[in-house]
Amino acid sequence: MMSITAFFSIIIIIVVFGATFVRGQMVDTSTSTFPSTSTSFTPETSTWTTSSTSTEQAATTTATATSVDALKQYTLVFTGVPSSQPRRFSTAFTTSAIIHKLKGRTVDDCATLCSNTVGCWGVFAYTPSSDKIQRCHTLNDLGVLGGVDTGSNSISYKNNSPLQPKPFLRATDIAGVEVSFLGRVEGVLDPRRFPTAFDEEVMLKELRDVDTLECILACLGEPACFGIFALLRGEDRICRLLSDIGNARGVFTNSRSISYSRQSFDVSEYVDTVDGFTLNRVGAIQGAPTGSQPQRFSTMFNAEATIKVSSGVTLEGCAAECDDLFHCQGFSYWIPSITTPRCILLADIGRPVSTASASLSFARHSSNAQVFKAPQGFVTLYEGVTPTNDGVSYRFSTGFTSSEHLNVVEVDFDTSEECALLCLANDQCEGYFYWILDEQDQRCVLLSSIGVSPLSTSSNSYSVARIPTGYELRFVGQVPYNQDSPRRFSTAFDSNARIASFTGLSLHECAAQCSQEQFCVGIFMWLRQGRQHVCFLLNNLGTADGVPTASYSFSFRVSGEGTPEF
Repeated sequence: MMSITAFFSIIIIIVVFGATFVRGQMVDTSTSTFPSTSTSFTPETSTWTTSSTSTEQAATTTATATSVDALKQYTLVFTGVPSSQPRRFSTAFTTSAIIHKLKGRTVDDCATLCSNTVGCWGVFAYTPSSDKIQRCHTLNDLGVLGGVDTGSNSISYKNNSPLQPKPFLRATDIAGVEVSFLGRVEGVLDPRRFPTAFDEEVMLKELRDVDTLECILACLGEPACFGIFALLRGEDRICRLLSDIGNARGVFTNSRSISYSRQSFDVSEYVDTVDGFTLNRVGAIQGAPTGSQPQRFSTMFNAEATIKVSSGVTLEGCAAECDDLFHCQGFSYWIPSITTPRCILLADIGRPVSTASASLSFARHSSNAQVFKAPQGFVTLYEGVTPTNDGVSYRFSTGFTSSEHLNVVEVDFDTSEECALLCLANDQCEGYFYWILDEQDQRCVLLSSIGVSPLSTSSNSYSVARIPTGYELRFVGQVPYNQDSPRRFSTAFDSNARIASFTGLSLHECAAQCSQEQFCVGIFMWLRQGRQHVCFLLNNLGTADGVPTASYSFSFRVSGEGTPEF
């Protein structure tokens, strides 16, 4: 009969051998009993989706545990047979969830490896009945809550502090982006992501092996990028640039990820930022008015309309550059990257068009624009698309008629004095067409005829007439550059002062008619309904100060002896 002492000695031996599966060095060949207590883990509410390549590491001899504290950060979640309710991780044998496979190693070895592996969420250790050699798997996915039934002699440990790739998946304070959602990182209880994160139709670009800064700057350099999905798959760093980030609620995710949205800003703050300019069009910038279509000036990328392009200029600096040039109609402030905004000065702002560019387009106020002044002895009859012209744009009908061109000269400064001097030196010159293509390319076209009626134009130009010999300009009516004090002869529409009237005559032809009349002391040139000039020959010019007028007109008096004094 066995003594009580012998009986308890056998029990102690069994317990010791049973414990070696969990922490010991020897391979247990007996039936082991594992702790029956199970701690439930809550983050796994559905199957996780990340995967990595599995590697098998085999050992021919048993190894000593690397640290007595190897399982300190782990919780025993499930035990297999012979517990009363044998269960295991549902992903314990799922290839896509297994990071490493170890054979003949202790649980401590497996736990230490898991603790030092990015994205390792748990350890599954088991002893197959076939060879009785202990094995373990490190896992990046612990499967469904509650695990699954098992017939294996196993234990399932959850890693409470998995190693996270903090340099990549970390909230950042870089200007231009903000964190919208955190995935399964740093103990987040409700991991979420953009609904469009894996939508190929909205993915602009996918970058790999980049850090957080590179990822964000790549988005800021893409005008159509509205969000960033930074993902860790195994040890692969993936950065997806998105043109659509979906709804504000996001969706649940098991991915180790961070969703960044491109930071919005209040576009309205720019409306009054720059004196003398109005925010006219807003491109593809978050913060633009809801429902508005991103637009820019049609000439923003037009070389012929571009005066100058500068990089790294502030908004105010860009406006100042435009303000210094009388022919600058406005500018586009293009932001392909927050570090290199571009200032595009435009001689012609064209019309609004749709755009994917991150840009702000400002139009110059006419009242703030520098008024083009015709040189002495000349008068500006028409303005094209210029900074001071808010109305209809006209030019000489002969401006592009080569048969009327006496000479074409390129000038590179902001006045037309050179044009005037060349015209005065040629008796056949009736005026010149001053055409501004850009800051470096301005053309002076000397004309033998300025034509009778103007034509509409989209050119940034001035049509300047030579004042006929023997005449001087007295009043200018309501023309683009004279909105404040338009005046005319007080007798311009007085039939008693009118000697004759003509239509279809140029300024010089009208003056020639007056010179043939003994009592003609002045002429009134009136652009009627924007179609053709009417020429009135006058024998009385009325009051010295004239009268205000809304007419597009010019009042010339005959100079020299015998001319009535005003």
